[in-house]
Amino acid sequence: MDRKPVIEIQRLSFAYNGFTVLEDVNLTIVDREFICVVGPNGGGKTTLLKLVLGLLRPLRGSVRVFQEPPDNVRHRIGYVPQHAYIDPLFPVTALDVARMGRIRKGRRLGPFNKKDTNAAMNALHTMGLDAFARVPFAALSGGQRQRVLIARALAGDPELLLLDEPTTSLDLHVENQFYETLREINRRLTVVVVSHDVGLVTPFATSVVCVKRHVVIHPTSELSGDKIAELYGTDMLLVRHDHRCSAGGHECRNL
Repeated sequence: MDRKPVIEIQRLSFAYNGFTVLEDVNLTIVDREFICVVGPNGGGKTTLLKLVLGLLRPLRGSVRVFQEPPDNVRHRIGYVPQHAYIDPLFPVTALDVARMGRIRKGRRLGPFNKKDTNAAMNALHTMGLDAFARVPFAALSGGQRQRVLIARALAGDPELLLLDEPTTSLDLHVENQFYETLREINRRLTVVVVSHDVGLVTPFATSVVCVKRHVVIHPTSELSGDKIAELYGTDMLLVRHDHRCSAGGHECRNL
């Protein structure tokens, strides 16, 4: 049975103050794909995520998430921005921050309930931080804080997880463990990760979306060093793994 589309973008263009950032973008991502989004700084990667979230409006074209306008389904999306700031002096624990992911449109005012706490604890456990639940957020390392912010996104039980450069505060060993965790999460939901670590992410991804004003999607097995060099303007190390092909296994798709 074919998997349902989660993100559908058709003929989309977007500009900031008249400067075109994305042009004629067509992209379809289906249920439980693991997508790595790559491209040079200023190429439009973060803009693409914000359009999927409905935080920005396209100049032309359309975006549908779960076959609806993004605003209608934002509660079904978990998002970790590139620069998420929580004042380290604010007196909250890791659990408090994770429970923030339970706040959504339409929620009644009042304290978090047991269901909220259980969801937050499960999310911390997924990120390997349940033992730090009662630790002040300010006392955590940079990498632990980043994982708490990801737990906050997971606590809302999303069906789509968007992460913008989520490993900037993690060392190489922890980063690899992090992507192993994302692969497990990907068993139950769709994952889209913006990253500069092309070689590290591609073993976990089903496809790579290359963003440089235009958008092209490649199976990871098809992504060559020449394509990466063309995208970034320099040579980069690439680990090739897995692929996204048609049912026959021979015809790979580019959009």
